[in-house]
Amino acid sequence: MAKSRRYHTSRRNVSFRKVFAELDAKAFASSKAIVGALTILAIGLIGRTGHLTYVVDILQRVLVFFDLTYTGIAAGVIQVAILAYICGLLFATLYNKMSI
Repeated sequence: MAKSRRYHTSRRNVSFRKVFAELDAKAFASSKAIVGALTILAIGLIGRTGHLTYVVDILQRVLVFFDLTYTGIAAGVIQVAILAYICGLLFATLYNKMSI
């Protein structure tokens, strides 16, 4: 029988599986929402200058509220943040359920 590896994290010992296999669902979802929102913000602001027209065209087809106006960019950022948070939360929850 293989002995369980123990790792010292902060003040207590926890197993290898506990440290590396479990995701904090809310933190993971929040990071996905932030990255998605910043990406759409950058694409929107660069798209206003006339660059990345093909990417802007695809985003306007996919995202309901995205447009090259400032309010359209803000609405697209909010929409992507909400969708990325939900998808990140679902992914982390399913990952944690399946990894146990």
